Amino acid sequence: KRDIPNVEAANPHNSNTSLNEDGAKYTVFGNYVNVLEYLDELIKEFYKLFLYAGIFLCVFALLMLSNIISVSISNKTREIGILRAVGARSMDVFKIFFSESLIIMIVCLVLSILMCVRVCHSLNMGLAAELRISVFVFGMLSFVVILGLSLVTTFIATYIPVRKAAKKKPVESIRS
Repeated sequence: KRDIPNVEAANPHNSNTSLNEDGAKYTVFGNYVNVLEYLDELIKEFYKLFLYAGIFLCVFALLMLSNIISVSISNKTREIGILRAVGARSMDVFKIFFSESLIIMIVCLVLSILMCVRVCHSLNMGLAAELRISVFVFGMLSFVVILGLSLVTTFIATYIPVRKAAKKKPVESIRS
């Protein structure tokens, strides 16, 4: 951290000049600056790619799970009507189908965690071979985020179709 005069004029392409907290000018130059800037841009692009892919896959999973539950409900409409006729509440019907969705979610959660760990490991191996660093980390925070998104997606995908089926009167459900 020191003032290096005329470094920009001597080497304009491989230098990076910044100001310190106390206002002193310091310069870092060499190929490492270029590599770090490239790595920073690469990480930002991966972040965007994974964010958009994650949003797309979350919406896709919501639609697929909702479709599966809708088909299951339409096949069990009569059973739902009988349950409602003997005193089951809408919440009881929701619990039955939410349990079904939860089983599907757990299987998908295990597969997605295994896939995320594998992708992070593969990307880190490529970077480790080239730059000797590890950038993509799959830790407890990643697990909690995936678990939370899975639970929210499962709840929404189950709630919408079950709400429609539970609003029907028991007699209508039994006759259909």
